[in-house]
Amino acid sequence: MLTVFTNEKIQLLCLQFSKRNIISSFNKRWKEAGRNKDVFLINNANWLDSEYSVTIPTSENVPTDPTPSSSTGKRGRPCVLYEDSSESSKRRKNTILLNEYGIDHILDAYLQGLRSIGEDLEAKLVEELRLSDAEKKTVLIKQFRNENIIKKLTDEEALSVFIDLDLTKAQYIYLKNVTDERNCFIFPPYYKIQDMKNTCYPPSSTIEIANTYAKNLRIQDLLDHTAARILSIDSVYKNGLQHLLLYSKWGCDGSSGQSQYRQKLPEESELISDANLFITSFVPIRLIDEESGAIIWQNPVPSSVRFFRPISIEFCKETPEKIKSVVDEIKTQILSLVPSIINKEGVGVQVKHELFLTMIDGKVAQVLTDTLSSSTCTICGATPRQMNDLTKVSERPENENAYQYGLSTLHAWIRCMEMILHISYNLSFQTWSATSEEKQRLKQEKKVQVQKRFREELGLNIDKPRQGTGNSNDGNTARRFFYNAACTAEITGVDIDLIKRLYIILQALSSGVMIDSKKIGIYALETARLFVNKYNWYYMPSSVHKILIHGESVINHFAVLPIGQLSEDAQESRNKDYKKFRLHHARKCSRIATNEDVFHTLLYTSDPYITSIRKPYAKIVKELDEETLNLLNVNELISDPEAP
Repeated sequence: MLTVFTNEKIQLLCLQFSKRNIISSFNKRWKEAGRNKDVFLINNANWLDSEYSVTIPTSENVPTDPTPSSSTGKRGRPCVLYEDSSESSKRRKNTILLNEYGIDHILDAYLQGLRSIGEDLEAKLVEELRLSDAEKKTVLIKQFRNENIIKKLTDEEALSVFIDLDLTKAQYIYLKNVTDERNCFIFPPYYKIQDMKNTCYPPSSTIEIANTYAKNLRIQDLLDHTAARILSIDSVYKNGLQHLLLYSKWGCDGSSGQSQYRQKLPEESELISDANLFITSFVPIRLIDEESGAIIWQNPVPSSVRFFRPISIEFCKETPEKIKSVVDEIKTQILSLVPSIINKEGVGVQVKHELFLTMIDGKVAQVLTDTLSSSTCTICGATPRQMNDLTKVSERPENENAYQYGLSTLHAWIRCMEMILHISYNLSFQTWSATSEEKQRLKQEKKVQVQKRFREELGLNIDKPRQGTGNSNDGNTARRFFYNAACTAEITGVDIDLIKRLYIILQALSSGVMIDSKKIGIYALETARLFVNKYNWYYMPSSVHKILIHGESVINHFAVLPIGQLSEDAQESRNKDYKKFRLHHARKCSRIATNEDVFHTLLYTSDPYITSIRKPYAKIVKELDEETLNLLNVNELISDPEAP
C-alpha cells in the first residue's frame, strides 16, 4: 500500500533524522576522548567550529515514493500499532496515557469499551473485582486459577443433602445464607429444591388427598414413574435394551400410637382416628433384561426405606376387613397392569412389572389365608399341639397359595428370640404355660433375672413394654441376641446348639443371596428335631414352624429372587418415619395440607434417581458363618463376593 506524506511531515522527519545524526556523532567522539572534556575540546575543535547544513525538502522536490533508496541512507524507526509494539514500548505508551488521563479515567473507558462490544458480563466482573477488598480478590483469583475451587451442588445433589441431613425448609435457607456470607456459594436457592421435588412425584392428577387419607389413584401411574426414574440413573440404561422386567415387592401394615394433633376430624370414629395409621407401599427390587435375563439394576438396600414408594396412607385401624379390602383393590389393579413405555434417547423402552405380596407380618398373612388363630400355621393349618409331632406335620396337605406371602424374615428373628426366652422362663417347671400361681411366680422371677443379666452383660432391654409401641423386642435386639449365642445360652439356660442353628438359618434367610433350598430344608428339619428332642414340652410357635418345616417350599416359590430381599423391614421402618415427617415437614394449617406434605415427603425421600446419588449407609459388614455359607448358592457368591 502506498503511503502519501505531506510536506510538513517530511520536513519534521528530516529535522528528527539530522538531530539523531548529530547526537550519534557526538557520542562517538565523546567516547574516543575517554569522556574527558578537555581532551574532547582539543581533538574536536575543528568539528565543533564547522557548520552543519540540513536540506529541507519542498513540495517541488518531494519524491512520489517516500521509501528511501539504499543510496540515501537508513530511515528512522517506523511507527507501529500498539498490539505490534514490544513490551517496553507498550509500557512507555501506557505510562504516557496514565500521566495524561489518570487511572480512573482509563478504567471507566475500558468498562465502557467492553459494554460497547456487548461484553456486559466481563464488564460486571471487572467492576466487581475493582471494588472488592483484598480477601475477596484473593478468593476470586483462586477461582480463576481453579485453585481450591468451591464446586456448587447441582439441584439433584442439593436435594440429596436435604434428605440425608433431614433438613426443614427453614434450616436449609439458614444453611445457605451462612455459607453465602462466607463466599461459599454451594447451595442453590430453595425454589430449585422445590422444583426438583416435583420431579419425584407422579402426575398430580393421579394423587388424591382427603382429611383421612392420601393415595395414588392408580398403581400403574406410580409404577410408570418409578420405572422412568430408575432408567434416569446414568449407570442403568444401555443402548439397545427395549424389553425389561421390573420385580417389586409390596404390602401393607398398621401402626398405632401416632400423635393426635389439634386438627378437626369430622370423620373421626372408633375405627378412624389420628392415633392409627395404615400404610400400603411397594419397593422396586431388580430390573432385568427380559430377553437375556441380565440384571440391569439392583436395589442395593432392598430392606431399607430408601426405595420405599407409598401407595396410600390412611388414618384407620388395621382390621381384617380393612386388610382384605386394600389387598383386593391392589390385586385388581395389578391384574390390569400394562408395560410402562419409557422414552430413552428417542427409543421406547418397554418395562413389564411383577409384584410380590411379601411386605406383610403374620397378622396380615393370617387374614389373607383365612386362618382362624395366629398360633395356627397358615400353610398346613397345624395347631400348636400338633406342631411338635414332626411325622404327622410333614404329612399334612399344604396350601400352596400361602407360599406367595413369604417368610416375614424380620419377624422371624423376633419370634425365634421370644421362643428361646419363653423356654427359659418355663425351664423350672417345663410346661408350655404357667397355669398355677406357683408356676407364674417362678416364671416371673426367672424373667426378671434374665432381663437383668441381658441388660448388664449385653446392654439389651429384653421383653420390656414400650408406651404406645409394643415392647422392646425388635429386629436389632434379636440379631445381637443370637450373635452372642454363648452368652445367650449361659443366661437363658437353653441349649447352645439350638440357638446357634437358629442363628445360622436366620442369617441365611436374611443374607439377600440365593439359598440352596435343599440344603436349608435338610438343615432346618434337623433343627426342628433337635428342638423336639430337647424341649418337647414347649409347643413350637407357628412362625418358627413355618420356617423349619415349610421354608424350603416357600424359597422354591420365589426362584427368581433371594427370599432375604423380599423382607418386610422397609414397611416396619417407615411407620416410624411418618411421625417425624408429620411433625417437621408438613403444614399444620389444615388436615389436607398436612396429608399432602407427608405423602409428598414419602415420595421424594424414596425417589430412585435421587436415592442413587445419596450418600450410602456406613454399614458394619459382618462375615457370615461357615455353616451359613454352606447353605447359600456358591455360584452367586463367587460372582458377587460382596453380596453377604
